[in-house]
Amino acid sequence: MKIKQQYKNYLKENFFTLYKYFYKPVSRLAMFSIEKRLLNNKQVESSNLKSILFFTTYKCASSFAGEIINELTVDAGYKHVDFDSYFYHLEKDTDREYKKLFSKNAFRAGGFIYGPMRHHQPIPSIDQYKILLILRDPRDVLVSHYYSAKYSHEISTTKMRNKRKKVKNQNIDEFVLDRVDEFINIYDQYKSNILHLKGVVFVRYEDMISNPKDFIIKLYEILNINIDNEYINQIVKDRMTMPKKEQKYSHRRSGKSGQYLDKLRPETVKIINSKLENVINTFGFDK
Repeated sequence: MKIKQQYKNYLKENFFTLYKYFYKPVSRLAMFSIEKRLLNNKQVESSNLKSILFFTTYKCASSFAGEIINELTVDAGYKHVDFDSYFYHLEKDTDREYKKLFSKNAFRAGGFIYGPMRHHQPIPSIDQYKILLILRDPRDVLVSHYYSAKYSHEISTTKMRNKRKKVKNQNIDEFVLDRVDEFINIYDQYKSNILHLKGVVFVRYEDMISNPKDFIIKLYEILNINIDNEYINQIVKDRMTMPKKEQKYSHRRSGKSGQYLDKLRPETVKIINSKLENVINTFGFDK
């Protein structure tokens, strides 16, 4: 019988030292081989397809979308690069580490899919790449982020462990008001640096879950691979069904849109609606 997710999280949290200093270093030896080669400016065999930058932020089904992209491109010759996960695993500051990458030929214009990147990163010569941007209504992102930080996100870094301790002493309204400015900045960076670029494929999370087949077709188009309608239908059926009930200890807790209206106090909703007005208008989220 599988151990329930909350007990898995409990074990990781309470045996954190063992996990961090023994399991993680050993597991890292077999992980991130492509990321390591790129960081060392080594040759990596890949296709001639135009490289893709996948931008998003937290709680936008970014890991799930990344898995779907990996499945669709298994025979296309792309190499998948997830520097975010690599730096997180090393417990390094992501933005600082990205800046180091730009002088190491780690970003290459042909044959790679980079992402998910959960903040804007100033990739040199960005016009040489295709760009996929997936964003969710930031009000729902904030709510989902609260449940992730408090219940479901694995405790695999000291930063995450400290965040869990802090969030345990916050209610959801306090958390949302504490973090809203952080997400305003993330979305504003995408507005200023990504949204206007030629050829950007922008997908709202809400459209992805309401019309998953159209989302998969958009992925086929940006990935420049052949469309198999039967395979698309199978992916939608097997992989893109949202949970029927809320599961706060699961990485896919709910997936519902507009949940902030049910989870937050009316006065909190009023405050964040005012703060996020420009973001909501820019990216076309429901008012």
